[in-house]
Amino acid sequence: MIYLRANTYLVYIYMNTSEEDTYVVPTSLVMRRTICFYCSREFVADLHVLDYNYGIRHCELHRAAAHRDINAFLHLSGYVWLRDACTNEILNAMCNYLTMSVSIIRSNGDISNGWQIYNGTNIEHKYIRRINGSWSMPMLHTSGITKNVPLDSFRLPQVQTANFAVLNSTFYELLEKSLHILEKGLYESAREQQRDKLLATTQETAGVVSVMTTSGQHTRVLL
Repeated sequence: MIYLRANTYLVYIYMNTSEEDTYVVPTSLVMRRTICFYCSREFVADLHVLDYNYGIRHCELHRAAAHRDINAFLHLSGYVWLRDACTNEILNAMCNYLTMSVSIIRSNGDISNGWQIYNGTNIEHKYIRRINGSWSMPMLHTSGITKNVPLDSFRLPQVQTANFAVLNSTFYELLEKSLHILEKGLYESAREQQRDKLLATTQETAGVVSVMTTSGQHTRVLL
């Protein structure tokens, strides 16, 4: 009797939940049906995040919802698109300083010259990321090496000394304000918009399952 009541309650929620009352989370786009993740109508586009095979498939009606849910996912995961950072006056001004050649501290403690902000063609180079609790900027060395550089490392005295000719007091004021903005969350409003909604499960393609390879990677296969 309890089982039947639980099922009845779940059916009631499902039947009384409109498409506007739900949100979705990004998932693998590999071998997914070509339908909107929100309403199962024909899709018009994929929104990619973190990887070109990962994101949300949506119809025209749910384009705005997909953008909201991508941003909410980034907020929870500790990522900020560089393109979105550049729409914020403080973050953009801070980033402009890092387009110059600056010095950073390497993991071995050495100071390394010739680095600048990098917005590369690979999708993984297009984010400011929280790594081990520190917001880190994708940067490129003149040799072609890329590295996620913790922004708070620019506070270190030895790094400030190495950059005295290019980074002035205005940069460090912008740095502190930028770290505060990043910690608060550039996409905070997107996550807030999800709070009164129910999570919708993305429909699985018949015969497709997720498995883990011997290297520890998740992949999708057709049985």
